[in-house]
Amino acid sequence: MWKPRTENGSSVHAKHLPEMAPAEAWGDDFLAGLDEWKAGVSMFVTHYATSEPPRFGELTAVASGTADSVERLLRVGYDMRRGEAATDDPPLLVVCATVADPDRAPKGQHTVKIIGFHPYDLAEGDWDDIKEDVSRANLGHLRRYAPNLTDDTLLATVVKSPVDTLETNTLGTVNLLRAAYHSARRIARIVTFSTSEIFGPQAFNSNERSSAVIGAVGEARWTYAVSKLATEHLTLAYHSQLGLPTVVLRPFNVYGPGQVGEGALSIFIQRALRDEAINIHGTGTQIRAWCYIDDMVNGVIQALTHSNAPGKAFNIGNPRAVTTIYGLASTVIRLLHSRSQIEFVWKDYADIELRVPDTQWAQTQMDFEARIDLEEGIPLTAEYYRGLQWADQ
Repeated sequence: MWKPRTENGSSVHAKHLPEMAPAEAWGDDFLAGLDEWKAGVSMFVTHYATSEPPRFGELTAVASGTADSVERLLRVGYDMRRGEAATDDPPLLVVCATVADPDRAPKGQHTVKIIGFHPYDLAEGDWDDIKEDVSRANLGHLRRYAPNLTDDTLLATVVKSPVDTLETNTLGTVNLLRAAYHSARRIARIVTFSTSEIFGPQAFNSNERSSAVIGAVGEARWTYAVSKLATEHLTLAYHSQLGLPTVVLRPFNVYGPGQVGEGALSIFIQRALRDEAINIHGTGTQIRAWCYIDDMVNGVIQALTHSNAPGKAFNIGNPRAVTTIYGLASTVIRLLHSRSQIEFVWKDYADIELRVPDTQWAQTQMDFEARIDLEEGIPLTAEYYRGLQWADQ
């Protein structure tokens, strides 16, 4: 008998199973098969902006799922193996984060994400040809359970097939670099943006010589990082091989006035100004380094103008402004003298647990150094959002 080296309370990636018990416990055939195994499940996602959340009778939920029967749910694996994007009564995952966190959308509006599970590689056809049909089928099926999602409640729609993110990032960069190379005008500098996510879920003092860390093939969480890493190599290759003056920047958690979207710090500040509860997803122990927008802009300017920048990649962030997400919420409340309370809510997504950059390379090569810490940046950002609130009144 053997005891596992590590315990696991939920699911585990198949590749990690040999780490939990001696090799002899699994057998040679199992280990050989594991080496050949590749994940085949990918997510097909449609994002909606709506005027109300999905209502299942009288209930609303942050996350919900639909499946007509166990048999139909099990058939997902069969469809995957055959390369079929079946649209008859598809099992769905539905996420409406604004039920728990209204600041993710403008007042009175919601974000709804409908997720289906389909093969990345189709046996016939192309995702570009069928993605709109699949999206409509998924919405139609959800309406059987949430009939309030009529056309009148849908404000905007964005369809993300399994290849959209990869193609947008990689092909967009290819087109940019080719156009610059073939331009009749002299191009003084080309700056492309990568992401700190290329360093994986645990990134402490990561520098420009640190290895990239990417999750398993088929895990949708890493599609964005993979595409950005590919564009890094392409951007720098255009410099080394073709002489284009290219630079790559990797932003680390930028915040400040003018930010749009779902940035944690901007949401915390806006809720604190209204003395509303600040929601923390998960335990709040995730660690981040926060870079004020003025420092980020300075990094971009240095990349555009410094003679040492071409042909290099740089981390742009503030390694001094480091705190947990819980510590960040507490700091916002303290600095803004807010009466907000901190509440912990369920986290429905994979997250980065640790992300702190080493920026010495950017400092020595192009004189970049972040100067604005959280104690200064949070009040400056709050003044911007106060102005927006006054404008709305």
